[in-house]
Amino acid sequence: MLDHAQMRDAVLAYASFFQDRNVDGILALFTPDAVLEDPVGRPAHVGLEAIRSFFVAGFATVNGEMIMQPEGEVRVAERHAACAMLVTCPRAETPFRIATLDVFAFAEDGRFSSMQAFWGPGNFHPLG
Repeated sequence: MLDHAQMRDAVLAYASFFQDRNVDGILALFTPDAVLEDPVGRPAHVGLEAIRSFFVAGFATVNGEMIMQPEGEVRVAERHAACAMLVTCPRAETPFRIATLDVFAFAEDGRFSSMQAFWGPGNFHPLG
């Protein structure tokens, strides 16, 4: 049975691996058949290879640096967790920050079976 601390820690590990550009660490948090929607409404990335490609391409697009910081507590309910995140991309061609809300569903083994990122054009903010 999953507990609150285990799910919270997995979400915080995701943010830490993301910030370190540790794609293998990120992938270790997902089940082999996991589904990633980032952002919600775009085609989903299904399975570890598709998720790997998504993160590798994303880091390359912003010249390798994305600083992800949780904004407040990780919220946990049943087998789901959510956390607002601020992602800063200072080395992008046009540096920006984006505010997201990431929602995770957990498999019985404690890994993510899905992750949905909620953000849109209004959540992009140019850096100064």
